[in-house]
Amino acid sequence: MNNDNDVAAFLAALGVGLPNTTVDEIMGLYPDDPSQGCPFGTGSQRFEENGYQYKRGAAIVGDNIIHAGRRATTEYFSAQSERQRKSVYSYRFDQTPWNGVEELIATVAPVYVTHYTEVWISYNLWVNY
Repeated sequence: MNNDNDVAAFLAALGVGLPNTTVDEIMGLYPDDPSQGCPFGTGSQRFEENGYQYKRGAAIVGDNIIHAGRRATTEYFSAQSERQRKSVYSYRFDQTPWNGVEELIATVAPVYVTHYTEVWISYNLWVNY
């Protein structure tokens, strides 16, 4: 994604298609401000080799695919009747790799916290490379 038109076209194609009013609202909620984009904590760096508005798109995609799904699943299961309900846990994992590289996932430093990083620690799956 290189410009506002690219981002808007991407948004318009999500799911079964989003109406222009929704696209406009999302564009306002996710401005082209790289200091707010993903990967977070990388300041104004744009990672332009992936597209001028890469960080904006990555923030939208991460919230849409990862966070919205997690929240919806948690809310669904926690809303079950008392007889059917089990404990529901949701957590946030922010531990970056100690050496700035995450083998087999993201090997070009700097690497921050990526999806699936927490599994190794959560399930004690330490592997020596």
